[in-house]
Amino acid sequence: RANEWSRKYTTASQFDVRSVLTGWDTHTSGTLGDWCHFFDVPHDDSFGGADVWPAAQAGEYDKIVEHCAQDVKATRVLYERLSPFYG
Repeated sequence: RANEWSRKYTTASQFDVRSVLTGWDTHTSGTLGDWCHFFDVPHDDSFGGADVWPAAQAGEYDKIVEHCAQDVKATRVLYERLSPFYG
């Protein structure tokens, strides 16, 4: 049981949304925004990961917080849609 949490191809102890969506293929492209668009999950792509460092340099921490919160919410919705299939 100790090794269950570290097994790569399982959703029993953790559910990695990106791994499930890509079939555990680390070379598959696609962003959270791409998957949200595919599953019709609301997601604002106007501020992305590449914008975080410039925003931090400009002291725009509220933008970073909002970006992270939005990504967490979108990931949760994707999880809720996918997890029933992985009982």
